[in-house]
Amino acid sequence: MTKRHTTRSQKARVLQDSSGMPYTQVLRTLDTEQPAEQRLTLGMLVAECATRPSLQDSCGCGEYEGCEECEGGGTGPERYVSALLGGVTVTRYSVLKLAGAVGNRWGANLEEQVVVERLSEGGIVTVRVGGRRFLVSVSQADLLELCGGPGCLFGRPGGLPLCARHLAQEGAEAVLDLAREWAFGQCGVEHRNDQLERYFLRAARMAGIPREQVARVIAEGRNRDPEGPEGMGWDDEAAEARAEIEADVQRLVGMELPEYGHPAVP
Repeated sequence: MTKRHTTRSQKARVLQDSSGMPYTQVLRTLDTEQPAEQRLTLGMLVAECATRPSLQDSCGCGEYEGCEECEGGGTGPERYVSALLGGVTVTRYSVLKLAGAVGNRWGANLEEQVVVERLSEGGIVTVRVGGRRFLVSVSQADLLELCGGPGCLFGRPGGLPLCARHLAQEGAEAVLDLAREWAFGQCGVEHRNDQLERYFLRAARMAGIPREQVARVIAEGRNRDPEGPEGMGWDDEAAEARAEIEADVQRLVGMELPEYGHPAVP
């Protein structure tokens, strides 16, 4: 077996593990990948989006004649072939949503540089804009912000910068610090966000942190007294608050954690 073939196989196995795609589909994706780090600006993408003709296949099947939904005037997302993205078909909405996602109250910075990280006919188009990473949909009217980890295909949970796996790789201190910061922001919020609770519990497990430790950080953070920098005191109200914290800790310790799941690939 040649070194080139070994490297290709290893790369395919890594992508299969991170994407959940079948091995044969991964190989096709690698064979059709365009060179990474193609550079362009957000303004160039928006201008192309506004001027390129739409495809006739309204359902995204790739064939107009013979498709009952297309011939019947289906209502699929408007799509076009992007020359700037190497001839890959994308939805108009996803490109416009990308411009809106990286903009501010005064609009998008059209001079912002767009770096194409992965581009393949296998259905994966990821770009990096202003330090943030996005999955541009090739078939659905959607845009997903990805984890900031290099090459990661998992989405960003609740606007947090990294997926659980990449957060865990930052170390135990980083996991606990982010969990504490998030919990402070939950102070006074009535409804529990069990999705992000599981996110921190999962990151803690992968970082080797005892579950009770991160559970206590979360419970104490969101039940803190914002007006009492020296703590809750020892009156009846404080005792009740401490009891709520302990109950919250036990709830988090006993929370079920499903498998890590699959990345957000089309």
